[in-house]
Amino acid sequence: MYLNKMFRFIFRKGGEELEGQLEGNGQDSEHLLSLQEADLDEGILELHQNGQNGQPELLQVDLIRYSQGAYDILGKMYFNGHFQCFTLEGNVLGDEGTVYLPRGIYEVGLKTKGGKNATYFFRYQDMHRGMLHIQRGKDFPFSVIHEGNRYTDRKGSILVGSIPVQEKELGTRRELWFSDEAYAKIYPELADHLMKGGRIQLWIREEFQALLPQA
Repeated sequence: MYLNKMFRFIFRKGGEELEGQLEGNGQDSEHLLSLQEADLDEGILELHQNGQNGQPELLQVDLIRYSQGAYDILGKMYFNGHFQCFTLEGNVLGDEGTVYLPRGIYEVGLKTKGGKNATYFFRYQDMHRGMLHIQRGKDFPFSVIHEGNRYTDRKGSILVGSIPVQEKELGTRRELWFSDEAYAKIYPELADHLMKGGRIQLWIREEFQALLPQA
């Protein structure tokens, strides 16, 4: 058991180093990625299989933000009204790569390019079908749903986890624990739905509660 956990740690760190190398190597990184992703389509997968009445089946994912702190925002994620996990985002509204997404409705697809995709491909093997990409147009390519403990792990994206830490300490940097478990829980259902030709809509709204810092 201990050796397995240690292997996962080393493997994960190796993936992070690989991601940094890939993102810093320009066209060479794209060539490496294409070799590692030979069984995946390039770009964002556009699937056209139809559901009932000729329309793709729609899966609604709700993200309800409930706690706004000095540095981050905690939320809860639901699939068709059923709670799945907690979420964590940064607390600055602005452009891609620095902040959180504005409230609204977004389409979610599978993105199979980039260093993050390569890291997850190595980490999750057969489960991985592409990053869960929150589609905001070609000028916003990096907004994804993924694992992480702090909002700085991937600014502009949505982190998932099983337990929020320091939940009511609004002046601190909060964290999510057991993020890999939460990701492994939600990812298969979302990816399978997309691979079968369905659509996913992410509905983001805010219902902030008046939480007070702990004494």
